[in-house]
Amino acid sequence: MKKENYRIVVLGDSACGKTALVRRFVTGQAVTNYDPTIEDKYKKKLHFQDRQVTLEIVDTAGRELLPDMLTRYITFADAFIICYSIGSRRSFDHVHHYFENISRLRPISQIARVLVGCKCDADYREIYPEEANELSAQLQCSFAETSAFRDLNVNEVFEECVSQLNYISILRQKSRPDSKIRRHLSRQLPAITSISRPKISVDPRILHFHYQKMFAKMFSLLAVLLAVFVGSQQQVVVPTYAAAYYPSYYSPYAAYAAYPAFYGWGSNKGQAAGAAPAGPRPSLLNNNKP
Repeated sequence: MKKENYRIVVLGDSACGKTALVRRFVTGQAVTNYDPTIEDKYKKKLHFQDRQVTLEIVDTAGRELLPDMLTRYITFADAFIICYSIGSRRSFDHVHHYFENISRLRPISQIARVLVGCKCDADYREIYPEEANELSAQLQCSFAETSAFRDLNVNEVFEECVSQLNYISILRQKSRPDSKIRRHLSRQLPAITSISRPKISVDPRILHFHYQKMFAKMFSLLAVLLAVFVGSQQQVVVPTYAAAYYPSYYSPYAAYAAYPAFYGWGSNKGQAAGAAPAGPRPSLLNNNKP
């Protein structure tokens, strides 16, 4: 079995999910506490096709990197994983900074690169896959969204790096004038731009998780509108039902839906004869005055 060693450098802003991604791949465990990284190195053996590949993975510090250190990382790396957090527009905008430095020091056709959106299981999102896919096409790299916590697309990202490096190695052999396989490969290998297309599709579990939250949000908002217009206390059951299944996202909607009945809006017609009229509307402010 042929053995190969590759160095993969993981770049991205601090706290965007780089360390969690690397540790999940290397140890198989999720990281629960954030600990700022200066520089950590890991080794992981990976079986790829008929080869045993040893990956040296360098987890970097982020934008705090000194220019000399960043230059050293880029110069000696075989592949790059550029990370951003799907909940941070700033980390996504800084992706250009890392790619500009890479393209300034290395020929793009000789290195593997993958754009990774971390924390795709998060409740809050600022960057959607469509926007990241468009950026990856501009930067000519593969793209994937990952969740280190849920172990989604983690191994696939590193396998994609090895796959690209394998393809680049074959192209180098093809380009040699004395290569015996040059003529044989000339009819089989596509252009180098093929590895520039996004290869890693969005995991179906990620899409299901995303659309599930979106549907529940729409369901709860519709329930709120019904409660406001109808003004019936029974309408509170609908958003409360949604909040029971999605308490961390939609419980506030159940509270807002309760306001019409709480204030007595639209409930005068339904009052029984002799019933006491609805009281004054309470203040929404939490006044702790004596």
